[in-house]
Amino acid sequence: MTLFSVAQEETLEQAIYGGVKEGKIKTADDLDALTEQIASRYSIWADKHHELKMQWITSTLFYEDPLYDINYVYGALLALKFYEMYSRNPKEFVPRYIALMKNGFDAPPDVLLKRFLEIDLRDPNLVKDAVRLLENKINSLEVEYSK
Repeated sequence: MTLFSVAQEETLEQAIYGGVKEGKIKTADDLDALTEQIASRYSIWADKHHELKMQWITSTLFYEDPLYDINYVYGALLALKFYEMYSRNPKEFVPRYIALMKNGFDAPPDVLLKRFLEIDLRDPNLVKDAVRLLENKINSLEVEYSK
């Protein structure tokens, strides 16, 4: 589920850079308003707990490693995709994944993922499939908990 919190943080970071560039972000209040606006797209809690608008203060990667959060978004998406592929057909996935790891990094990640696992990082279905996988797991848990 980290996909959602990291995506929210990355969306905020990108919006901060854009807002500063456009001259719209100048104060802490501007950052609060932007954070609240973005958080409301990802969670029901932003509208109920207005103190969450100050989450931008705790996002240390904004300062330590700017633009690094996107790596976590891709990491979460790929982890879910790998899990889905493994669950569907482990005999096919495992050798392809091992071949990817043994190959080393002689090309950019998107090229290697396409070559060994037929994963296209630009395919919008990557996100849709990840969300569907999470929804299915949540539904399974709900069924188990209702017993």
